[in-house]
Amino acid sequence: MITGHKNKAWLGLALWFAPVPLLVLFFVLGKYFILEFDKLADELFPYLFLGSIGLQYFAFFWGGSHLAKAKGYSPTMLYPGIIWPLQILMLGLLWLALPDKTPKKMAAPSSRRHRRSGSPIERNVRYRRNAFIFNGLGLVGILAALALMFLPLGLFQTRSSAYVAAIFVFLPAYASVLYGCWWWVRAKDWPDAVIFIGLCPLAPLLIPYVRILYMMTGVLPLLMVVMPVLMLGVVMVLPDKSGFAQQRRRDASRGWRQMFSKPEQD
Repeated sequence: MITGHKNKAWLGLALWFAPVPLLVLFFVLGKYFILEFDKLADELFPYLFLGSIGLQYFAFFWGGSHLAKAKGYSPTMLYPGIIWPLQILMLGLLWLALPDKTPKKMAAPSSRRHRRSGSPIERNVRYRRNAFIFNGLGLVGILAALALMFLPLGLFQTRSSAYVAAIFVFLPAYASVLYGCWWWVRAKDWPDAVIFIGLCPLAPLLIPYVRILYMMTGVLPLLMVVMPVLMLGVVMVLPDKSGFAQQRRRDASRGWRQMFSKPEQD
């Protein structure tokens, strides 16, 4: 199997299975820690169910296509997975039953080698593109979570249901902003440890007794909203040590000189 596609297939398979334990954990913990959980579960269940199905469809076609490519098959064989029960059959056939038709010389991590062999400018452009995508998605998700929490949108019957839905929207948005900042750190050639700034609001939760006061005072939700925006600002103002900006300025100045220079006469 081609290693690059196989790793993405593993991730897609994990995302396909993820909604099941997450929903079980939500209902088990909510039963013991959330008041009037039965009413809340009845109101949120359609949204959680549709979200889980949407995630599984995305994970199936994305991860399944990489699994098919890793074993030398065409992703078009995944089309029967439009019918949800057939997704289990297709994943089982692809992963366990169908033989691997990939030549051994292609089983090496060619995608990683291609990324490493690319020029520094190509890698930097890719890093910045990923940073823009994930930061944009994360900021939109944070704004959507704040809207669910503070604006009377009328989507839920109780405020507690809106708060729980806002948490479900906010957590992946928070992770998306941090992931985009990690790409910015790579693009600017800074250590990955800079990203731990965005995890500072979670540090007091590891201290006994302090975490009780920390959660009761309401400081945690405020810092969880402020910190990703602050983290994004920090990585944006970090000086670029990769030389990408200097190279772009040199290329631009060279282009302007060539544009306005007189043509050489024979």
